[in-house]
Amino acid sequence: MVEHDLPVTTLAKLIGHTALSTTLGYIAGADPQVRQAYQAAMSCWTAASAAAPASTLARAAPEPALPPRTPPPKPAPLVTFETWGASLPAWVRTACLAYLMQRQKDCKPSRRQRNGARLLRALASFWRWQLQQRPLTACSDLRRADLQAFISRRVDLGRAPPP
Repeated sequence: MVEHDLPVTTLAKLIGHTALSTTLGYIAGADPQVRQAYQAAMSCWTAASAAAPASTLARAAPEPALPPRTPPPKPAPLVTFETWGASLPAWVRTACLAYLMQRQKDCKPSRRQRNGARLLRALASFWRWQLQQRPLTACSDLRRADLQAFISRRVDLGRAPPP
């Protein structure tokens, strides 16, 4: 509408904008001179192509073929436990899998594999160390002191606490 000489203030009122700057943001590309120049160029081009002999048009080089479209990559699958933690008890692997699935639900597909692998490394490190400290038969056997001992050991070794 602005390209057809409707005042910007009138357009802002019609749309319901209270601030003129909002309307200006939407019509930033609207320029009557650009539209007129485009229409003049298109009319010249249309007239020139209509006046060109058919033999000239027939000899025009064909457009290069587009390369075949490749399908978009499939999102990375959720990290599986097929090879992870083979030395860990089944109850640890099952609990970690459930935790991983919960964490990866909201993860971007492009980052699932990397984030899942990082989480599995951290979980494997924790559980291997924990099972060396004392025997556990279920997650419910784990105590807060066990987790604090693991964190203290990592800090003592100069490593960051687990995420």
